[in-house]
Amino acid sequence: MTVHAEGNGNINNGGGGLGEGTDTNFWNTGDEGVRVTVVSASDGSAVSASIDLTNKQPNDIRVQFGKVCKSQYRSGTVLTPDTGS
Repeated sequence: MTVHAEGNGNINNGGGGLGEGTDTNFWNTGDEGVRVTVVSASDGSAVSASIDLTNKQPNDIRVQFGKVCKSQYRSGTVLTPDTGS
C-alpha cells in the first residue's frame, strides 16, 4: 500500500486564516491539532471516518461541528453547530 501525506493545513489553498483571528476567535501558540481523513487517490472520496488528534485535552469547548472533513463540507455537507444543550 502506498501512502502519501501532506502536512499543510491548507492543502488545497483554502485560506484557513490562522493568524487572522480577533479576541473572539483565536488559536493559542502551542495548541496543535489536526483532523485526519483517509481519502481515495482516484476520486478524493473519504474512505475512513475522520479522527481528531491534539496535544491538548480541551475542556471548555462551547461549540463543535461534528466529524465533518474539509472535503465533505467543500462538497456541500452542511456544518451544523452543536452546543451540547
